[in-house]
Amino acid sequence: MQGKKPLLIFMILSLLFSMLPLSTASAATGMPDSITISDPRGMAYFDGYIYVAQRSQGKISRISTATGQVSDVVSAGAINSAMAVAVNSNGDLFYTRDSDQTVHKIPAASLTNLPLSAAQVSDLSQSYFTGSLNYIYGLAFDTNDNLYLTDYTSKGIYERPKAKRTPYRSSRMRLSPF
Repeated sequence: MQGKKPLLIFMILSLLFSMLPLSTASAATGMPDSITISDPRGMAYFDGYIYVAQRSQGKISRISTATGQVSDVVSAGAINSAMAVAVNSNGDLFYTRDSDQTVHKIPAASLTNLPLSAAQVSDLSQSYFTGSLNYIYGLAFDTNDNLYLTDYTSKGIYERPKAKRTPYRSSRMRLSPF
């Protein structure tokens, strides 16, 4: 019976903890059970924040993963039809607009006094890539800062290596239509 006692205690504790609701765990971290964001489209994670492009609001917000606090990075109406958002390892912010062939970049050094107004976004945004893709709805960076894009029209995933100017259809991924 001595050898079975620790196993029995472990099983009882496992059963008790498995009955706790998941919200108890999130409440302990400070994150709320849910956060309401208006018309979320693209989403990215960087340095303790989840960035969200909000199409109908024309803005980009971020959510602290530590506290759940939502704050605007780009003011409402500053980015017409914001669709995708990504952040590279330097903290530079990238975004796209619906039906636009350009990936825009706002340098990390410009993201200190937030939220950015429409005039600031216009002044600070740089064209990072412009090409023949019509509906860039997804953006992501890998650990080497290579950019991956999705195009709604071609149903393709494209890679823009950090050192290249134009993207090419990535051969490392399966590219079947969705």
